[in-house]
Amino acid sequence: MRYSIISRIFLCLILSMAMDQLQADENYKFKPDNPISAQWLKKHLSVTSPRIIFTMDVENALRKKIEKDEVVRTYYETIKIRGDIYLDFDLLERKKIGKRLLSVSREAIARISTLALLYRLDKDSKYLRRMEAEINNVCDFKDWNPSHFLDVAEMAFAVSIGIDWCGEYLSNETVINAKKALKEKALSASIKDPPYGWITSEHNWNQVCNGCSSQWRAAGNKRFDRQKISFLE
Repeated sequence: MRYSIISRIFLCLILSMAMDQLQADENYKFKPDNPISAQWLKKHLSVTSPRIIFTMDVENALRKKIEKDEVVRTYYETIKIRGDIYLDFDLLERKKIGKRLLSVSREAIARISTLALLYRLDKDSKYLRRMEAEINNVCDFKDWNPSHFLDVAEMAFAVSIGIDWCGEYLSNETVINAKKALKEKALSASIKDPPYGWITSEHNWNQVCNGCSSQWRAAGNKRFDRQKISFLE
């Protein structure tokens, strides 16, 4: 539990640094009453990977923080301990609790994001190999439990993080497998008639499912162009 909390704090740090980099753009103006649109994404989102949260600018800023800030360095060393623990864990299984697969999806996020972060910063192949195994494992599940779509959204986010942050280092087979799973188990599963209620709901499913949808679409395409982001309008 302690490592999980520290991992979340470290991710919050990365998110904060990502916002700092965005706000450094003199053309950026935050308008809380103006929702993010396809036009906004096309202007601000990188057309090349990594583009989801942990961009190269954020990575460079984080490296400096780790070097100069003792608190950040301590968090990072703790994340490395957690990453090393993951190396010896059994791979995840598609085991639901009641109607939910959510705990498995969230564990996939924790594992893949931690391993991807460590590989990006350390370039130690042990983290890359394990992350690749984690990605292929969940992509080989029969599905990500579309009857409880929150599970799908968060599992897709986990896979998206892996191929966006480290796609250039993964094998072609893994990237192909991941993109195929994102298309079949997430994108195709998100399209139904009548549409899912979370698309326009006012509770957290809206933010989580729509937010994760944008991430897996971003990760699944080399260029996040107008055609790919028009679903937001």
